[in-house]
Amino acid sequence: MKRLIALLAMLAALVVLSSCNWTGNNVGTLTLSAPESGYPPMTVTLAAIGVDGGQYHWEVDGRSWDQGSNTLLVTIEFLPCEVTVTWTGDGIPQTATETIWLENTGPVIGQPLIRRTIGMTIDPESKSIIVPTTKYLVTFPGAYDNEGGPATLINLTVFTPHWDGGRYNTTFCPPYEGINPPEPAEWRVVIGYAREIDNAAYFFSMWDSPLLEDYNLPWCPMSWWMAGYLGSNCHEYWPDSAVPQGTTVITATFEDEMGARTTESFTYPTTAYIPCDERQPVQKALCL
Repeated sequence: MKRLIALLAMLAALVVLSSCNWTGNNVGTLTLSAPESGYPPMTVTLAAIGVDGGQYHWEVDGRSWDQGSNTLLVTIEFLPCEVTVTWTGDGIPQTATETIWLENTGPVIGQPLIRRTIGMTIDPESKSIIVPTTKYLVTFPGAYDNEGGPATLINLTVFTPHWDGGRYNTTFCPPYEGINPPEPAEWRVVIGYAREIDNAAYFFSMWDSPLLEDYNLPWCPMSWWMAGYLGSNCHEYWPDSAVPQGTTVITATFEDEMGARTTESFTYPTTAYIPCDERQPVQKALCL
């Protein structure tokens, strides 16, 4: 009986020792509390949970801290971001890692503003019907980023599906600053008195220009002066036969500062095209 009692006492002691370290202090399991996602810059509170005392080594966004506190208040500039904490105390050191993900949606484009231009004058009214051979300025006054950052136009196409099986109209951003012609480096135009308009471009309805030899720039219609572009006779590049009434499709892609993109298309009724030779004299003069 005495041997049985001694054996039971020994087993009880082993159970106690298995749940404690050799110093007699309880050691739990380290876990890291951090937000699942957010939008930078964001200030967050990180917490190391499950262990007591000791020292905490934090690594966040390429930076590190050593401290005795199990919480850290830090501003994070870039997401996603990996957060790591290492605890050193009574027992084996432990490490916990979590990832804070980027919470972001694409920009809102809003309805484009399509305005006709005559010489240096820009019609303040937005047009709902496109007229061939007419010059238009396209802007996006309603574009914005849901998270409050900038929304930037990165691509714009103007497509006429009923013209010769479908043709893209040439877009212009004077003064020309392209890095890979004919697409501009920035979708921005400069109008009278050096006024800049961001997220904007010009197009001439049903003008599909080839590139200028030795310039790698598109031709501009002769009757419409555009800074940085050379002009061309309209008979060479405007459609040379009547085109029936149809539509013009404007497609825009916007990007926010975190790389989220939104692409949307807008369709406008388009009147029939009448070749220059069939116009009244005043219309022919404008075309030339």
